[in-house]
Order: sequence, then structure tokens, then C-alpha cells
Amino acid sequence: MRTLAIIIALLVSGAAATAQTSAWEPMNRGLGHSYIYSLAIDPVDSLRMFCGTDAGQVYESVDGGFNWELRSSGLPPTTSGWRVGGLYLDPTDRYLLYAGFSDGPVGQRLFESRNGGASWMNIPTPNNWSVFHILPVQLTQPRLVVALGSQQGLFWTADRGEHWSSGIGATGVQCVAMHPERPAVLLAGTVGGTKPALRRSNDGGVTWLPHSMDFVKSSVGVRAITFSPSDPNTVYMGVTQGATGIEAGLYRSNDAGLTWERIYRIAEISDIAVHPRNENLIYISAIHSGVLRSKDGGRSWTTVTTGLPTTDVMRVRIAPGYPVCVFAVTLRHGAFRMVDEELREDMFTR
Repeated sequence: MRTLAIIIALLVSGAAATAQTSAWEPMNRGLGHSYIYSLAIDPVDSLRMFCGTDAGQVYESVDGGFNWELRSSGLPPTTSGWRVGGLYLDPTDRYLLYAGFSDGPVGQRLFESRNGGASWMNIPTPNNWSVFHILPVQLTQPRLVVALGSQQGLFWTADRGEHWSSGIGATGVQCVAMHPERPAVLLAGTVGGTKPALRRSNDGGVTWLPHSMDFVKSSVGVRAITFSPSDPNTVYMGVTQGATGIEAGLYRSNDAGLTWERIYRIAEISDIAVHPRNENLIYISAIHSGVLRSKDGGRSWTTVTTGLPTTDVMRVRIAPGYPVCVFAVTLRHGAFRMVDEELREDMFTR
């Protein structure tokens, strides 16, 4: 209880003046870069988080985002345009992190830290990979699944990069999500290839089955997929469709991704965050639309952008240990935090 009290005090401190309006406040002290592409929060300690920026930098905060320190020892030299698009903090080992680059030297696009970001080691990769998503899968044979953009597909390795196997062929894979209770079940979203844009694996990423996507009428892209932590049968998916946008929006599945229904029409969803104890409480971030919240499973929505200087939001995350505290990272303006006063009682009632 004392640890929880400390986390709550630090996450809420400094926000009293804006708490009643649930406004976002900037959390950029120590950040040397304002374009942020990835964010990972420690599932055990919500005060600890990492973000990946442009110029190939990784930063850590240990006080809930108030202060950031550079954690890039061992990463390639700083170069403009080398963004850290993939960042993963292992929930079973708080010292194990992975970082993936969109660009950089050949064979140096994927890195691992075993000491909490103090130093990084290269995981060898073939060709000029553009890493979008990293997902360790803990099965009898543990493996690392890596999703690639730029029509490069999805690969996995069971020996830390000595050998790589292709799981999905030449298409841009934007996201991969794992069933919280059945780690062999994965869903992957693609952009830029032919239909279908949604794939499913039942063996931890080795083989993939195409979803018929019969709920849409033309080629679409899937940029975000999130399972509900409290009810893994509930899954949310962000669909984008460039030509007319008629199929774009947020989709919900109540059977772990087998069937889907669109619940909200919106373009360019970049991320989806689901409350850890309430599958119907959702935040979505969208390029050009900012951040929106639904408390009823997507039937109604509230725009929550007060205090945000931009609507180009790349990631939205809920602090696992204090789920009324929400973080967003943006292009050009850095990181932000909001204490959502309307939900403060939720952590005590569910």
C-alpha cells in the first residue's frame, strides 16, 4: 500500500491547478527531442517509462514523466531521421528492453538492453529493415517477433538474431498484439499491401492466417490493435482507408478477433489504450484528431485535447498502477500527461 501511495502522489503532484478540467500538461524536462514515436510504461512501476524519439534516441523517466534522462549508450550515432519506432519493455523482466529503428546502418536496426537501458547491444538483422513493432513471445520455444514497414513483412527469431524466419511476406506490418492469456494467439495489422489487412497466428508468429475482412469493401490498412487486459475476448482495432475513408474507424471484436464490428468512424488511428480493469473504457489517439475517450465501449465519445498544442498524437498509454493517469506523445511537441478527473473513482470501484 505504501508503494501505491507513493506512485499516486508523484503521478498526481503538480497537476492540482488543472485537475478539475482534466487538461494535458507537458512533461518534457530533459527531453532533447520533441518528435516522439514510441512509449513504454513499466507494468509494475507506473513511475518508470521509456520513450523513443527522432534522431534515434531513447529516454527514461523514473518519476512519472516529470524528468527524462538519455539512455542511448550503445545505440548508433545520432542522425536526423532515424526514429525509434518500436520500443518494448518486457513485463516479466523490468531490466529487459528492445528498441527498433526505422532507418540506420545496415544490420543495426534492432537493439536489446539487459540492464534497464543503461547500455544497448545490437541484435543482427538482415537488409535495411524498418522496425515498427517488437514483441517477445514466451512459449516452449521463446521467440522475438518483429514487424516491419515498407513492404518488408514480419520476421521472428528464436536465437537472438542468428537466424530469422519469415512469418508474413512482402507487406508493411504496422502492429502486432498478443492475447493476454494465450500467448500463442497473435494478431497483426498491415498497411500498403493487398487484402486482407488483418492476419492471425495461433502458433506464436510462425504461421499466419489471413482474415477475410468481409466487413470492409476495399483495400484497407490496420495501424493499431489492442486486447483488453481484463477481458481478452474484447479487442479493438484501428482501420485506415486512404481513398474515401468510408471504412476507416475503430472496430471491436467480442470473440478475440474472429468477428468485428465498426463502433466509431474516424481516420488515422495511431494507438488504442484500454483500461486495465474495464474493457469498455478506451482512449484512442489519431493523427489530426488528437485523443478521444469512450466510457461505454465505443457507443459515445469525448474529445480530450485541452492543453494539447497539436492533434498529431502518436501514442496514448494508461498508467497501469494508476489508471486515471494517461500519457500521450506527439510529433513536434513532446510528451504530455493528463489526470482524468472523471475517472478518479474508477480505480476504487472496479
